[in-house]
Amino acid sequence: MNICSCEIKQVTPFNHTIYQVILRPNEPVNFQAGQYVTLHLGGGQQRHFSIASAPNSDTIELHIGAHQIDSYTQDTLDYLKNNTHVTAEIAHGQAHLRIHSQRPRLIIVGGTGFGYAKSLIETSIALQQTVPTQLFWGCRQPDHMYQEQLARSWQNLLWLEFVAVLEDKPSHFNGEQGQLLDIVTQRLKDISACDVYVTGRYEMAQLARTQLQTIGLNEDHLFGDAY
Repeated sequence: MNICSCEIKQVTPFNHTIYQVILRPNEPVNFQAGQYVTLHLGGGQQRHFSIASAPNSDTIELHIGAHQIDSYTQDTLDYLKNNTHVTAEIAHGQAHLRIHSQRPRLIIVGGTGFGYAKSLIETSIALQQTVPTQLFWGCRQPDHMYQEQLARSWQNLLWLEFVAVLEDKPSHFNGEQGQLLDIVTQRLKDISACDVYVTGRYEMAQLARTQLQTIGLNEDHLFGDAY
């Protein structure tokens, strides 16, 4: 783990609720795909966010939801918008990509957890891996799926299947309607051979551990910072 100063290169909105943050560490740092960074905002405040970039990048990308009623994210964005540098701990977490595993990968993502999945998949691409991978990304409505085009572009990879899930799905949307975990368990019959990566709200991740057991989840191969 490195503690270093990072230049705040970019804080720009994907949409009205989610921001892309680009940080440039002032020294080389090491992390594994799927780990997270801790930002120090001053006054003892710390905030944790999944790294959305692959380890081969010289910058750190974060995806941060903008919720005025949520001081956790809003205080972070206010700090990043009004400062030139931030102190960061890089990196934490054991839910990193198991790059040497040849087990099929199931990645289940809620909301801004997509940044976590982005790091996993872009790392797989950089390593020229072809491990069969299924990505389920669930959001409430279409505009919350802020990098939908990127996720759909990955379907050109022969080894990856992307399934978009919306709770409120318009008729023209190409995807499933319903609760994310319900769609996963309806579409998949046996995941006992899979490495399973889960990210999103804490409550969703905890429910996943129980609900995925109905389709053969092997908990020794379940990865998520909520666990």
